[in-house]
Amino acid sequence: MAKAEVGKPRLRRTSQEIRGLLHAAASSYFAQNGYAGTSTRAIATEAGVSETLLFRHFGNKSGLFEATTLERFRASIDEFVARWDKRRVPAGGEEAHARVFMHSLIRLLRSQRAIMLALLTLDSDDSDVESIQATALESFDQLLVLIRTHTLSHADGSLYPGIDAELTPPAVAAVVLAVTLLDQWLFQPGADRPTVSAVDQEVITYVLHGVGRR
Repeated sequence: MAKAEVGKPRLRRTSQEIRGLLHAAASSYFAQNGYAGTSTRAIATEAGVSETLLFRHFGNKSGLFEATTLERFRASIDEFVARWDKRRVPAGGEEAHARVFMHSLIRLLRSQRAIMLALLTLDSDDSDVESIQATALESFDQLLVLIRTHTLSHADGSLYPGIDAELTPPAVAAVVLAVTLLDQWLFQPGADRPTVSAVDQEVITYVLHGVGRR
Protein backbone atom coordinates (compact mmCIF):
# COMPACT_ATOMS: atom_id res chain seq x y z
CA MET A 1 0.00 0.00 0.00
CA ALA A 2 1.49 3.27 -1.09
CA LYS A 3 2.27 5.69 1.62
CA ALA A 4 -0.08 8.66 1.52
CA GLU A 5 1.56 11.85 0.42
CA VAL A 6 1.86 14.26 3.24
CA GLY A 7 1.33 17.88 2.19
CA LYS A 8 3.45 20.70 3.42
CA PRO A 9 2.21 22.13 6.70
CA ARG A 10 0.41 25.41 6.38
CA LEU A 11 2.35 28.28 7.86
CA ARG A 12 0.59 29.83 10.79
CA ARG A 13 -0.24 33.49 10.28
CA THR A 14 1.00 35.96 12.82
CA SER A 15 -1.32 38.12 14.87
CA GLN A 16 -0.16 41.14 12.92
CA GLU A 17 -1.00 39.46 9.61
CA ILE A 18 -4.47 38.53 10.84
CA ARG A 19 -5.15 42.06 12.04
CA GLY A 20 -3.96 43.39 8.70
CA LEU A 21 -6.30 41.11 6.76
CA LEU A 22 -9.25 42.06 8.97
CA HIS A 23 -8.35 45.73 8.76
CA ALA A 24 -8.32 45.68 4.95
CA ALA A 25 -11.57 43.71 4.68
CA ALA A 26 -13.35 45.89 7.25
CA SER A 27 -12.25 49.13 5.61
CA SER A 28 -13.62 47.95 2.28
CA TYR A 29 -16.92 46.61 3.62
CA PHE A 30 -17.70 49.60 5.84
CA ALA A 31 -16.95 52.01 3.00
CA GLN A 32 -19.20 50.14 0.56
CA ASN A 33 -22.07 49.10 2.82
CA GLY A 34 -21.96 51.43 5.82
CA TYR A 35 -21.91 50.30 9.42
CA ALA A 36 -25.43 48.88 9.53
CA GLY A 37 -25.04 47.01 6.25
CA THR A 38 -21.83 45.25 7.24
CA SER A 39 -21.63 42.00 9.21
CA THR A 40 -18.66 40.59 11.09
CA ARG A 41 -19.22 37.28 9.32
CA ALA A 42 -18.80 38.92 5.92
CA ILE A 43 -15.63 40.68 7.04
CA ALA A 44 -14.16 37.51 8.50
CA THR A 45 -14.95 35.56 5.32
CA GLU A 46 -13.38 38.22 3.14
CA ALA A 47 -10.28 38.25 5.35
CA GLY A 48 -10.06 34.46 5.25
CA VAL A 49 -10.20 34.06 9.03
CA SER A 50 -12.76 32.82 11.49
CA GLU A 51 -15.28 35.14 13.09
CA THR A 52 -13.91 33.99 16.44
CA LEU A 53 -10.52 35.45 15.54
CA LEU A 54 -12.18 38.72 14.59
CA PHE A 55 -13.80 38.95 18.00
CA ARG A 56 -10.55 37.96 19.70
CA HIS A 57 -8.66 40.81 18.03
CA PHE A 58 -11.30 43.56 17.99
CA GLY A 59 -13.99 42.58 20.48
CA ASN A 60 -17.05 43.24 18.31
CA LYS A 61 -18.17 45.09 15.20
CA SER A 62 -18.02 48.51 16.83
CA GLY A 63 -14.49 47.81 18.05
CA LEU A 64 -13.46 46.83 14.54
CA PHE A 65 -15.09 49.95 13.10
CA GLU A 66 -13.30 52.16 15.63
CA ALA A 67 -9.91 50.58 14.97
CA THR A 68 -10.21 50.83 11.19
CA THR A 69 -12.68 53.27 9.69
CA LEU A 70 -13.16 55.69 12.57
CA GLU A 71 -9.44 55.88 13.33
CA ARG A 72 -8.71 56.97 9.74
CA PHE A 73 -11.41 59.61 9.94
CA ARG A 74 -10.16 60.97 13.26
CA ALA A 75 -6.55 61.03 12.07
CA SER A 76 -7.51 63.01 8.96
CA ILE A 77 -9.51 65.52 10.98
CA ASP A 78 -6.77 65.88 13.60
CA GLU A 79 -4.15 66.55 10.91
CA PHE A 80 -6.39 69.15 9.27
CA VAL A 81 -7.14 70.87 12.58
CA ALA A 82 -3.48 70.94 13.63
CA ARG A 83 -2.52 72.52 10.30
CA TRP A 84 -5.16 75.25 10.40
CA ASP A 85 -4.75 75.98 14.10
CA LYS A 86 -1.30 77.33 13.22
CA ARG A 87 -2.65 79.76 10.63
CA ARG A 88 -3.90 83.23 11.41
CA VAL A 89 -6.46 85.28 9.51
CA PRO A 90 -4.56 88.18 7.90
CA ALA A 91 -5.94 91.67 8.43
CA GLY A 92 -7.26 92.95 5.12
CA GLY A 93 -7.00 89.52 3.52
CA GLU A 94 -9.90 87.78 5.22
CA GLU A 95 -11.79 86.79 2.08
CA ALA A 96 -8.79 85.32 0.27
CA HIS A 97 -7.87 83.43 3.42
CA ALA A 98 -11.43 82.14 3.84
CA ARG A 99 -11.50 80.92 0.24
CA VAL A 100 -8.33 78.90 0.76
CA PHE A 101 -9.74 77.45 3.98
CA MET A 102 -13.07 76.53 2.40
CA HIS A 103 -11.38 74.83 -0.56
CA SER A 104 -9.27 72.84 1.89
CA LEU A 105 -12.31 71.91 4.01
CA ILE A 106 -14.31 70.75 1.00
CA ARG A 107 -11.42 68.60 -0.22
CA LEU A 108 -11.08 67.09 3.25
CA LEU A 109 -14.74 66.14 3.56
CA ARG A 110 -14.89 64.87 0.01
CA SER A 111 -11.94 62.58 0.76
CA GLN A 112 -13.80 61.27 3.82
CA ARG A 113 -17.13 60.82 2.02
CA ALA A 114 -17.32 57.03 2.33
CA ILE A 115 -16.54 57.13 6.04
CA MET A 116 -19.08 59.85 6.77
CA LEU A 117 -21.77 57.97 4.86
CA ALA A 118 -20.92 54.92 6.98
CA LEU A 119 -21.26 57.04 10.12
CA LEU A 120 -24.71 58.14 8.99
CA THR A 121 -25.89 54.51 9.14
CA LEU A 122 -25.18 54.21 12.86
CA ASP A 123 -28.18 53.38 15.02
CA SER A 124 -28.31 56.00 17.78
CA ASP A 125 -30.20 53.52 20.00
CA ASP A 126 -27.37 50.98 19.82
CA SER A 127 -25.26 51.29 22.96
CA ASP A 128 -22.30 49.65 21.19
CA VAL A 129 -21.83 52.68 18.95
CA GLU A 130 -22.00 55.40 21.61
CA SER A 131 -18.24 55.85 21.70
CA ILE A 132 -18.12 55.96 17.89
CA GLN A 133 -20.72 58.71 17.79
CA ALA A 134 -18.98 60.65 20.56
CA THR A 135 -15.64 60.53 18.75
CA ALA A 136 -17.17 61.55 15.42
CA LEU A 137 -19.04 64.47 17.00
CA GLU A 138 -15.92 65.60 18.83
CA SER A 139 -13.98 65.63 15.57
CA PHE A 140 -16.73 67.53 13.80
CA ASP A 141 -16.96 70.07 16.61
CA GLN A 142 -13.33 70.92 15.90
CA LEU A 143 -14.23 71.65 12.30
CA LEU A 144 -17.04 73.96 13.41
CA VAL A 145 -14.55 75.97 15.47
CA LEU A 146 -12.30 76.30 12.43
CA ILE A 147 -15.24 77.43 10.26
CA ARG A 148 -16.03 80.14 12.77
CA THR A 149 -12.39 81.28 12.98
CA HIS A 150 -11.35 81.15 9.34
CA THR A 151 -14.61 81.93 7.53
CA LEU A 152 -16.91 83.92 9.79
CA SER A 153 -14.55 86.16 11.73
CA HIS A 154 -12.41 89.26 11.28
CA ALA A 155 -8.64 89.03 11.72
CA ASP A 156 -9.05 90.10 15.36
CA GLY A 157 -11.35 87.14 16.05
CA SER A 158 -14.60 89.07 16.24
CA LEU A 159 -17.53 87.67 14.25
CA TYR A 160 -18.93 89.46 11.22
CA PRO A 161 -22.17 91.38 11.84
CA GLY A 162 -25.24 89.17 11.87
CA ILE A 163 -23.34 85.94 12.51
CA ASP A 164 -24.85 83.63 15.12
CA ALA A 165 -21.95 81.89 16.89
CA GLU A 166 -24.02 78.77 17.54
CA LEU A 167 -26.10 78.49 14.38
CA THR A 168 -24.05 79.87 11.49
CA PRO A 169 -21.04 77.49 11.64
CA PRO A 170 -23.30 74.39 11.48
CA ALA A 171 -25.25 76.03 8.64
CA VAL A 172 -22.03 76.50 6.67
CA ALA A 173 -21.03 72.91 7.43
CA ALA A 174 -24.44 71.73 6.22
CA VAL A 175 -23.92 73.39 2.84
CA VAL A 176 -20.47 71.81 2.48
CA LEU A 177 -21.75 68.40 3.53
CA ALA A 178 -24.60 68.63 1.02
CA VAL A 179 -22.29 69.03 -1.97
CA THR A 180 -19.78 66.46 -0.75
CA LEU A 181 -22.16 63.73 0.43
CA LEU A 182 -25.21 64.30 -1.75
CA ASP A 183 -23.57 65.46 -4.98
CA GLN A 184 -25.06 62.54 -6.92
CA TRP A 185 -28.54 63.66 -5.90
CA LEU A 186 -27.93 67.35 -6.49
CA PHE A 187 -26.28 67.01 -9.89
CA GLN A 188 -27.42 64.42 -12.38
CA PRO A 189 -24.67 62.63 -14.36
CA GLY A 190 -24.19 63.62 -17.96
CA ALA A 191 -22.62 66.22 -20.19
CA ASP A 192 -24.42 69.07 -18.43
CA ARG A 193 -23.16 68.11 -14.97
CA PRO A 194 -21.10 71.01 -13.56
CA THR A 195 -17.46 70.39 -12.81
CA VAL A 196 -16.32 69.79 -9.26
CA SER A 197 -14.34 73.03 -9.39
CA ALA A 198 -17.42 75.02 -10.48
CA VAL A 199 -19.52 73.53 -7.68
CA ASP A 200 -16.86 74.32 -5.10
CA GLN A 201 -16.54 77.91 -6.28
CA GLU A 202 -20.31 78.38 -6.14
CA VAL A 203 -20.52 77.01 -2.60
CA ILE A 204 -17.63 79.14 -1.38
CA THR A 205 -19.04 82.29 -2.94
CA TYR A 206 -22.44 81.57 -1.40
CA VAL A 207 -20.91 81.08 2.04
CA LEU A 208 -18.68 84.14 1.91
CA HIS A 209 -21.20 86.55 0.41
CA GLY A 210 -24.53 84.96 1.28
CA VAL A 211 -23.64 84.12 4.86
CA GLY A 212 -20.31 85.59 5.88
CA ARG A 213 -20.99 89.08 4.54
CA ARG A 214 -24.62 89.72 5.38
